[in-house]
Amino acid sequence: MLRSFRMVGREMWRWLAAWTVESRSILGKLGKCLEEAKS
Repeated sequence: MLRSFRMVGREMWRWLAAWTVESRSILGKLGKCLEEAKS
């Protein structure tokens, strides 16, 4: 029980890290588009 919970936690951290990187790059692209639209 505890072992499976630990595995799920590890997977969750891996997914969270990947999602954070993805969202950061997406936000960066959006920011660049907004800056270009303003100027």
